[in-house]
Amino acid sequence: MAHRALALKYRPQVFTDLVGQDHVTSVLTRAVESGRVAHAYLFTGARGVGKTTSARILAKALNCERRPAPGEAGSDKLQGADPCNACTPCTEITSGVSLDVAEIDGASNRGIADVQALREKVRFAPTGGRYRVVIIDEVQQLSNDAFAALLKTLEEPPPHLVFIFATTDPQKLPDTIRSRCQRFDFARVPLRKVAERLHDIREREAKDAEGVTFTLAEGAALLMAHKSEGSMRDAVSALDQVVSSGERAITDEVVRRVLGIADREAFFSLAQAIVDRDPGAALQALHAAFAKGMDPRDLAEGLGEHIRHLLILKVDPEAADLVAVSADEMKRLRAQCQGWAEHDLLRLLRLVTDVVWPMRDSPQPLIHLEAAVVQMATLEPGERLAELLQRLEALEQRLGGGGAATPARPGGAPAKLAGAATRSATPAAGGGAGPSRLASSGPAG
Repeated sequence: MAHRALALKYRPQVFTDLVGQDHVTSVLTRAVESGRVAHAYLFTGARGVGKTTSARILAKALNCERRPAPGEAGSDKLQGADPCNACTPCTEITSGVSLDVAEIDGASNRGIADVQALREKVRFAPTGGRYRVVIIDEVQQLSNDAFAALLKTLEEPPPHLVFIFATTDPQKLPDTIRSRCQRFDFARVPLRKVAERLHDIREREAKDAEGVTFTLAEGAALLMAHKSEGSMRDAVSALDQVVSSGERAITDEVVRRVLGIADREAFFSLAQAIVDRDPGAALQALHAAFAKGMDPRDLAEGLGEHIRHLLILKVDPEAADLVAVSADEMKRLRAQCQGWAEHDLLRLLRLVTDVVWPMRDSPQPLIHLEAAVVQMATLEPGERLAELLQRLEALEQRLGGGGAATPARPGGAPAKLAGAATRSATPAAGGGAGPSRLASSGPAG
């Protein structure tokens, strides 16, 4: 058999198989079970989070022969909202040949003539199922005239018609269209759930007679999950690419080599030199990574991501869900962030992010990164304002004879310290200007 991509092979076919979209599937499930199906839905969210997949599952649930119609009961009927994926309507919708479900790409069918043809088609009753379902992907690509032609059908839809719009940019839709739809915002899938899904695919591949047996390290799964930026489809496609390379033991190093991701060890070395405030070692680590073929811009972005991990773990040591690294790397990050305070890490992060933009248009981006790395490695630790005020107050007490501390002013600065600053900034009272008194106190004649 021809190879089938993992993203297609393990595409969810029921609501319970969707990952990270419980807030959407729970509402859709109850709506299907109760028969309160809207005539138009708007699915929004980033790429690869399950918008079109959910639309297909909803279409199958509405037309599944083994699911009871609203008010219908029977012992041979399925319970719940998930389709059976075995009856004729379900199999036709899954294979994309159903006459009752039309899936349209908004980018290639964006004209008014396309929408008018669609309107004529959906007026007729469904041929086999209960509903005609129209799925328009990337609906924001439709022209203004196409939206205007579609508006009349949305205002007075036939009872058998359900529209499902999917878009990554809902703000481009006219308000007249959005106001007539039930909107569901799909969230980015959490990194840990993406990694768990990749492990689940590995197990299902091992049980499949035609599948591929491979091992998947924890760090490798997290690395692909992090690269996908919350897109389940991107993560599964990345896994398919790595498996297609012929490797059967998928580790962090294999994922980095196949997907072209920078080695994290280079950032550990570079960040350690910065934490140790050793500019010479920092430059050596930078050039060692550059000698391995890493692009300076990728180095800057990777260093910024590494410092971001340090900052998050410094602020909240238990925020492991926000840092997509293995357990061993998590220990190293927690140990490395002890060398800096939160405000110092913020300054480091600002330095490395500020250098990214000049590097984009520079013919010698490495020079900008070298300057930023040296500045980061020579950055003195900052001190809080309260600590400085306490030190100044203690110094004043020692210079003044060690008297008792005076009450603090409402602004936070000690009253005695504020008084000292006032005395140093204003002329002495009762004796005119300060320089005149100094002149008059000198020896006569």
